[in-house]
Amino acid sequence: MLHLLHKLKCLKNKLKCFRRSKYGNVHKKVDILRSQLYTIQKDLQEDPFNPELQLAESKIKDEFLTMLEVSLKLLKQQNRI
Repeated sequence: MLHLLHKLKCLKNKLKCFRRSKYGNVHKKVDILRSQLYTIQKDLQEDPFNPELQLAESKIKDEFLTMLEVSLKLLKQQNRI
């Protein structure tokens, strides 16, 4: 029983580190992605048929929407406490 308890405590610390590295500073990441998306969209207005910019915009937009969703879920979880 004590062996299992020790393993669970070690796992808890590793999961905390993983969560911080994966989802730490979510709001800052959302702001960075928003500014990158704005810059790419501004460049696309000047050159709308550039395939590299179109591809970059779709990738950044997907990342931005994913991080925005994570941010909203985090806020909902914090609001419950």
